[in-house]
Amino acid sequence: MEKKNVLKRNPHIQELTQRLSVLQRGVTFGKIFRPGDLSVKKGLDRSILLKLVLQHLDARGLKDTKKALEKEAKLKCPSVELSESRLVRFTGNALKASEKVFDLAIADKGTTEVDLEEHLYSLSLLEDEIQEEDVNMWSEPKDNIWIEKKTDKGLDDEEELDIVKAASFNKLVERLTPESKHDLQFSKTFLMTYQSFSTPEKLFAKLLQRFSVPKNYLGGSEEGKQAIVMIQLRVCNVIRKWIDSNWSDWDEKLIGQLKIFIEQLRSDGQNALASMLSKSLTKQEGKKASGKVSKIFSEKTPEPIVPRIIFFE
Repeated sequence: MEKKNVLKRNPHIQELTQRLSVLQRGVTFGKIFRPGDLSVKKGLDRSILLKLVLQHLDARGLKDTKKALEKEAKLKCPSVELSESRLVRFTGNALKASEKVFDLAIADKGTTEVDLEEHLYSLSLLEDEIQEEDVNMWSEPKDNIWIEKKTDKGLDDEEELDIVKAASFNKLVERLTPESKHDLQFSKTFLMTYQSFSTPEKLFAKLLQRFSVPKNYLGGSEEGKQAIVMIQLRVCNVIRKWIDSNWSDWDEKLIGQLKIFIEQLRSDGQNALASMLSKSLTKQEGKKASGKVSKIFSEKTPEPIVPRIIFFE
């Protein structure tokens, strides 16, 4: 309010501020994309760029050219069932994103700083002011979860249940993808409520982190190798269930990350897991293209349990 009053009383200062606004926005634009920053250049190394080019040639059907380039670069890029070129898609998305940032940061069209910040958040180019320290899934202390034992009295016998009362996000994802017994009810509850304390992007990132099990897990023993297979299977099953039951969580950016993960599975020889996820993704994209709306709940609403004494005094 103070600034507004000062500018109103001094129109020459307001005019000078408006003239400098475009220059200030230009500096902002340069800081955002940092084209000469060394960390930006290191993010795109030679192998990544070559793989993008090879996949582009494969998608365009230029098999001979791809083979010649693979031989020259001494780099192998497995063929995948993907008709679109990742190189073209990434370049197109980058152009659209940079054009919008340019318009918001430089073009004087009466846009506010809020518009610019919202767009930068969507591009992951601006971090939250208050952000929790991200602890790697495999570095999380074991005691960051509080489980309460509860006895469930069934019709035939009693069953002891483990009820999660409190836990870190890492531990919740770990319990979602266990190497042994799987809690189906916990999985359903988690996928329905996780957005009250996290986001789809963070959940997907943590699932990928969980999938990347250290090779020396459990000392590299045979038991450890079996546990790795089971954990990775659980992760893919959770992602498949997430796609099937909560498709509205998946925006264009997240779907792009999922497609990259599927391609990585194929290149690592895990074709069964890749096919499982690809089928669910194709099914949902087909429904979206045909205009069919998928149901959020696949089961009927349960009948309410009303105590008999409710009608008696």
